[in-house]
Amino acid sequence: MRSYLFIILPYIFILSTVATLASEQSKPLRLPKIIVKGAAIPAPNVLNTADVTRITAKDIEAQQSVTLADALRRVPGAYVSQNGGIGQEARVSLRGAGEGNTTLVLNGMPINDSGAFDGAINLSRWTLDEVADIQVIRGPMSSLYGPNGMGGVISIETKKRKGLHKTFGQAEGGSFTTYAQSLGVQGEKGLLNYHVVGSRIQSAGAPTTPSRLLSRIQGKADNPLHQESFSGRFGGGRESAHVSFFTRYLSRRLGFRPSPVDLQPYRQNLSESFNRLQGYLENRTASWRHEIGLGYYQSDLSNKRIPFDRIDRKGTQGQIDWRQTIEATDQLQFQLNSDVCEETLYRQGDKVSPSRTQTSHGGVGGSLIVKPKENLMIVGSTRVDKYASIPVTT
Repeated sequence: MRSYLFIILPYIFILSTVATLASEQSKPLRLPKIIVKGAAIPAPNVLNTADVTRITAKDIEAQQSVTLADALRRVPGAYVSQNGGIGQEARVSLRGAGEGNTTLVLNGMPINDSGAFDGAINLSRWTLDEVADIQVIRGPMSSLYGPNGMGGVISIETKKRKGLHKTFGQAEGGSFTTYAQSLGVQGEKGLLNYHVVGSRIQSAGAPTTPSRLLSRIQGKADNPLHQESFSGRFGGGRESAHVSFFTRYLSRRLGFRPSPVDLQPYRQNLSESFNRLQGYLENRTASWRHEIGLGYYQSDLSNKRIPFDRIDRKGTQGQIDWRQTIEATDQLQFQLNSDVCEETLYRQGDKVSPSRTQTSHGGVGGSLIVKPKENLMIVGSTRVDKYASIPVTT
C-alpha cells in the first residue's frame, strides 16, 4: 500500500501545481496606459484605435539602421523599394497603396518631395541621428494629417533633451568605402532644453559593373554619395505649456556611372532646409489639448548628365496648423485638425521650358471616438480639403 502512495502522491502534487498556474494565468492582466501618436496629439491608447507600429531610438540603435528606409524594412505592411546602394532613391508603400499615398510628418508637419511627380518622399536621404521616435500610422487616424495619407502616415519625432549637459559623438566605417560620423551636444537648464547634432556620411556605393566584366574592363563603376546634415531642437516651458523650435539643413551629392567607360555620368545635387515653431497648451485636467505650429520647408534639386541635359527643381512649402483633442469623458473623445498650406514648384532645364506653379490648400479633419463598453469601440473620421492651383510659365 505504501508503494502505491509513493507513486500516486507525486502525480497529485504535479496536478495541483498545474491547476494553480492555470488559475493564475486565467486572471486578466491589466497593462498600464501607453502614450502613442496615432492621434494628432499624443493620447492614452485606451481611446486610440489607430494601428500604430513604433520604432524608438533604442530600436534604431539595436538594429543599426542608418537611414529611414533601413528602419522601415521591418514594419509590417510596409514595402520599401530602393534603386541601388546607399543613398540611391528609396520609397515606401503602406498597405499596398501607391507610394504617393504615404505622408511623412516631421514634428507634426506633413512634408512632401517637390522633386517627385507624385510627391512621394525619398527615404534614403533621411538619416536617424536626430530621430527619437518613428511611428507608422495606419487606419482612420491617418486622415487627420491630410489627403495624401490614404495608405498611412510615417510620423517622425526628433530628440529633445531633459537632463544635464552632455556631448556625444560616434564614428563608423564599413565596406564600399563607407564612413559615417556624428557629433552633438544636448542638455537642459531651468525651463530651457536643447539638442544639436551634425552628421556626415560618405560611400562609394554598391558596384554597378557586373563581376564578369571586371576582368575585361579596368576598374569598376560605383554610386558615390556625400551627405552632410545639421539639426537642432530648442525648447522651453513646462509639461502643460511649452514652445519648441526645430531646424534642419541637409546637403548631398550623389553620382551614378553605368560603366567605367561611360563619358556621361549622372550627378544629383540636393540641398534642403526645414524650420518649424510650435507651441503646446493644455488645461488643468489635460482634457483639452492644443498644438499650434508654423513651418517652412524648402528643397533645391539638380539632376544632370554631364556635360548636358540638366533639370532643376526648386520647391517650397509653408504651413500653419492647429490640432486639438477634447476628452469629454473616459468613453468619449474628439479630435480636430485644421491647416493651411501653400506650395510652389519651379522647374527648368536644358530641354525643359522654365515653369512655376503655385498651389494653396486648406483642410479640416476630425474624428470621434466612442467607447460605450469595455470591448466595444466606435470610430468615425472625416476630412475636407480645398485646392487652388495657379500655373505660371516664365
